[in-house]
Amino acid sequence: MFCYAPATVTEPLNLLLAFHGFGIRPVDYYTHTRLWAIARETRSLMVLPRAPKLNWGCLNPNKYRIADFALVEACIKCVQQKWELTDKLFLTGFSDGASFAITLAIEWNERITAIAPYAGLLQRPVVTEHKFPVLVCRNFSDPLVRQKDETRLVESFRKEGHSVTTFLGRGGHCWNRAANPVIARFFNQES
Repeated sequence: MFCYAPATVTEPLNLLLAFHGFGIRPVDYYTHTRLWAIARETRSLMVLPRAPKLNWGCLNPNKYRIADFALVEACIKCVQQKWELTDKLFLTGFSDGASFAITLAIEWNERITAIAPYAGLLQRPVVTEHKFPVLVCRNFSDPLVRQKDETRLVESFRKEGHSVTTFLGRGGHCWNRAANPVIARFFNQES
Protein backbone atom coordinates (compact mmCIF):
# COMPACT_ATOMS: atom_id res chain seq x y z
CA MET A 1 0.00 0.00 0.00
CA PHE A 2 1.26 3.46 -0.91
CA CYS A 3 -0.24 6.62 0.66
CA TYR A 4 -0.07 10.33 -0.07
CA ALA A 5 -1.34 13.00 2.34
CA PRO A 6 -1.19 16.61 1.12
CA ALA A 7 1.12 18.52 3.49
CA THR A 8 -0.83 21.77 3.09
CA VAL A 9 -4.19 20.26 4.06
CA THR A 10 -5.36 19.86 7.64
CA GLU A 11 -7.35 16.91 8.90
CA PRO A 12 -9.98 15.59 8.61
CA LEU A 13 -9.25 14.38 5.09
CA ASN A 14 -11.47 12.78 2.48
CA LEU A 15 -10.38 9.31 1.38
CA LEU A 16 -9.40 8.68 -2.25
CA LEU A 17 -8.69 5.10 -3.24
CA ALA A 18 -6.75 4.77 -6.51
CA PHE A 19 -6.31 1.33 -8.10
CA HIS A 20 -3.41 0.55 -10.44
CA GLY A 21 -3.77 -1.21 -13.76
CA PHE A 22 -2.73 -4.76 -14.62
CA GLY A 23 0.96 -5.33 -13.91
CA ILE A 24 1.59 -1.73 -12.78
CA ARG A 25 3.15 -1.10 -9.37
CA PRO A 26 1.20 1.48 -7.31
CA VAL A 27 4.19 3.84 -7.00
CA ASP A 28 4.66 3.83 -10.80
CA TYR A 29 0.96 4.49 -11.31
CA TYR A 30 1.13 7.36 -8.82
CA THR A 31 4.26 8.86 -10.40
CA HIS A 32 3.16 8.56 -14.02
CA THR A 33 -0.35 9.91 -13.49
CA ARG A 34 0.57 12.64 -10.97
CA LEU A 35 -2.42 11.69 -8.88
CA TRP A 36 -1.18 13.86 -6.03
CA ALA A 37 -2.76 16.82 -7.84
CA ILE A 38 -6.20 15.23 -7.43
CA ALA A 39 -5.52 14.45 -3.76
CA ARG A 40 -4.44 18.04 -3.06
CA GLU A 41 -7.39 19.61 -4.84
CA THR A 42 -9.92 17.35 -3.14
CA ARG A 43 -8.37 17.55 0.36
CA SER A 44 -7.94 13.79 0.28
CA LEU A 45 -5.68 11.17 1.70
CA MET A 46 -4.86 9.05 -1.32
CA VAL A 47 -4.36 5.34 -0.79
CA LEU A 48 -3.00 3.13 -3.57
CA PRO A 49 -3.44 -0.51 -2.56
CA ARG A 50 -1.27 -3.14 -4.27
CA ALA A 51 -3.17 -6.06 -5.74
CA PRO A 52 -1.78 -9.57 -5.32
CA LYS A 53 0.23 -10.44 -8.44
CA LEU A 54 -0.50 -6.85 -9.60
CA ASN A 55 -3.96 -7.68 -10.90
CA TRP A 56 -7.35 -7.21 -9.31
CA GLY A 57 -9.33 -10.41 -8.77
CA CYS A 58 -7.07 -12.34 -11.12
CA LEU A 59 -9.26 -10.77 -13.82
CA ASN A 60 -12.23 -12.62 -12.31
CA PRO A 61 -14.79 -10.33 -10.63
CA ASN A 62 -16.13 -13.21 -8.51
CA LYS A 63 -12.74 -13.46 -6.77
CA TYR A 64 -12.89 -9.79 -5.72
CA ARG A 65 -14.93 -10.57 -2.62
CA ILE A 66 -12.54 -13.31 -1.49
CA ALA A 67 -9.25 -11.41 -1.48
CA ASP A 68 -9.35 -7.93 -2.97
CA PHE A 69 -12.31 -6.49 -1.05
CA ALA A 70 -10.70 -7.68 2.19
CA LEU A 71 -7.38 -6.14 1.15
CA VAL A 72 -9.03 -2.77 0.50
CA GLU A 73 -10.92 -2.95 3.80
CA ALA A 74 -7.65 -3.65 5.62
CA CYS A 75 -6.03 -0.63 3.91
CA ILE A 76 -8.92 1.60 5.00
CA LYS A 77 -8.70 0.38 8.60
CA CYS A 78 -4.95 0.97 8.61
CA VAL A 79 -5.22 4.60 7.48
CA GLN A 80 -8.14 5.28 9.83
CA GLN A 81 -5.75 4.55 12.70
CA LYS A 82 -3.26 7.18 11.47
CA TRP A 83 -5.41 9.97 10.02
CA GLU A 84 -8.70 11.63 10.85
CA LEU A 85 -11.00 11.07 7.88
CA THR A 86 -14.35 12.43 6.75
CA ASP A 87 -17.07 10.10 5.51
CA LYS A 88 -16.28 10.99 1.86
CA LEU A 89 -14.97 8.05 -0.18
CA PHE A 90 -13.82 8.61 -3.76
CA LEU A 91 -12.67 5.84 -6.11
CA THR A 92 -10.57 6.01 -9.25
CA GLY A 93 -8.35 3.59 -11.10
CA PHE A 94 -6.87 2.82 -14.47
CA SER A 95 -7.74 -0.11 -16.75
CA ASP A 96 -7.92 -3.25 -14.59
CA GLY A 97 -7.94 -0.95 -11.54
CA ALA A 98 -10.81 1.07 -13.04
CA SER A 99 -12.81 -2.10 -13.63
CA PHE A 100 -12.15 -3.05 -10.01
CA ALA A 101 -13.18 0.43 -8.81
CA ILE A 102 -16.47 0.08 -10.71
CA THR A 103 -17.15 -3.34 -9.20
CA LEU A 104 -16.19 -2.17 -5.70
CA ALA A 105 -18.46 0.89 -6.04
CA ILE A 106 -21.42 -1.25 -7.05
CA GLU A 107 -20.81 -3.64 -4.16
CA TRP A 108 -20.12 -0.89 -1.59
CA ASN A 109 -22.62 1.62 -3.04
CA GLU A 110 -23.81 2.83 0.38
CA ARG A 111 -20.24 3.96 1.24
CA ILE A 112 -19.31 5.68 -2.02
CA THR A 113 -19.34 9.45 -2.58
CA ALA A 114 -18.29 9.42 -6.27
CA ILE A 115 -16.18 7.41 -8.74
CA ALA A 116 -14.02 8.31 -11.73
CA PRO A 117 -12.81 5.15 -13.46
CA TYR A 118 -10.31 5.62 -16.33
CA ALA A 119 -10.43 3.06 -19.16
CA GLY A 120 -12.44 0.56 -17.15
CA LEU A 121 -14.91 -2.10 -18.19
CA LEU A 122 -18.19 -3.10 -16.61
CA GLN A 123 -17.80 -6.62 -15.24
CA ARG A 124 -21.13 -7.09 -13.46
CA PRO A 125 -24.65 -5.64 -13.61
CA VAL A 126 -25.18 -2.25 -11.99
CA VAL A 127 -27.61 -2.91 -9.16
CA THR A 128 -27.41 -0.37 -6.32
CA GLU A 129 -29.66 1.08 -3.65
CA HIS A 130 -27.52 4.17 -3.00
CA LYS A 131 -26.87 6.36 -6.04
CA PHE A 132 -23.52 8.13 -6.52
CA PRO A 133 -22.17 10.26 -9.39
CA VAL A 134 -19.90 8.66 -11.98
CA LEU A 135 -17.30 10.26 -14.26
CA VAL A 136 -16.41 7.79 -17.02
CA CYS A 137 -12.97 8.53 -18.50
CA ARG A 138 -11.35 7.02 -21.57
CA ASN A 139 -9.14 8.04 -24.48
CA PHE A 140 -10.36 8.46 -28.03
CA SER A 141 -7.77 6.08 -29.54
CA ASP A 142 -7.87 3.40 -26.82
CA PRO A 143 -7.74 0.00 -28.58
CA LEU A 144 -8.86 -1.88 -25.44
CA VAL A 145 -11.72 0.28 -24.16
CA ARG A 146 -13.80 1.43 -27.11
CA GLN A 147 -16.80 3.69 -27.56
CA LYS A 148 -19.19 0.73 -27.23
CA ASP A 149 -17.64 -0.17 -23.85
CA GLU A 150 -18.04 3.42 -22.64
CA THR A 151 -21.64 3.52 -23.89
CA ARG A 152 -22.47 0.26 -22.08
CA LEU A 153 -20.96 1.58 -18.85
CA VAL A 154 -22.71 4.97 -19.08
CA GLU A 155 -26.09 3.48 -19.99
CA SER A 156 -25.90 0.84 -17.23
CA PHE A 157 -25.28 3.43 -14.52
CA ARG A 158 -27.87 5.87 -15.92
CA LYS A 159 -30.50 3.14 -16.15
CA GLU A 160 -29.94 2.46 -12.43
CA GLY A 161 -30.43 6.19 -11.64
CA HIS A 162 -26.85 7.42 -11.28
CA SER A 163 -25.71 10.80 -12.58
CA VAL A 164 -23.04 10.13 -15.24
CA THR A 165 -20.66 12.45 -17.08
CA THR A 166 -17.77 11.61 -19.38
CA PHE A 167 -14.22 12.68 -20.17
CA LEU A 168 -12.69 11.82 -23.54
CA GLY A 169 -8.93 12.32 -23.71
CA ARG A 170 -6.25 11.97 -26.35
CA GLY A 171 -4.06 8.93 -26.62
CA GLY A 172 -4.33 5.18 -26.52
CA HIS A 173 -4.63 2.92 -23.51
CA CYS A 174 -2.99 5.27 -21.00
CA TRP A 175 -3.84 7.82 -18.31
CA ASN A 176 -4.12 11.29 -19.84
CA ARG A 177 -3.06 13.81 -17.16
CA ALA A 178 -5.47 16.35 -18.66
CA ALA A 179 -8.13 14.38 -16.79
CA ASN A 180 -6.66 15.24 -13.37
CA PRO A 181 -8.25 18.69 -12.96
CA VAL A 182 -11.51 17.36 -14.41
CA ILE A 183 -11.57 14.52 -11.88
CA ALA A 184 -10.66 16.89 -9.02
CA ARG A 185 -13.48 19.30 -9.94
CA PHE A 186 -15.90 16.40 -10.29
CA PHE A 187 -15.04 15.03 -6.83
CA ASN A 188 -15.19 18.51 -5.28
CA GLN A 189 -18.64 19.27 -6.60
CA GLU A 190 -19.90 15.91 -5.36
CA SER A 191 -18.52 16.23 -1.82
